[in-house]
Amino acid sequence: MESSVSAYQTADVWKQFNIVGVLKGDVNKDHLVNVTDFLMLANELLGLSPKGLCHPLADVAGGANGGPDGKINIIDWIGISNIILNSGSE
Repeated sequence: MESSVSAYQTADVWKQFNIVGVLKGDVNKDHLVNVTDFLMLANELLGLSPKGLCHPLADVAGGANGGPDGKINIIDWIGISNIILNSGSE
């Protein structure tokens, strides 16, 4: 996905547009991975189904290579916490 974003950003036809990529873990699509995303995913895992949660962006871990595995579970919640801790975001 990241390589596709880069290709669009540099293509003559598209480079005049502000092409932005997706940020894994940004479950509310506000371009940040922070405590709000962490809590939204916690609510999803508790069965509270928060509005605005983007499932594909929540699937950050659990696969064979450490990436997405197609399921939303506690491993993704831990993955988002690791993204937050490693970025220094609050």
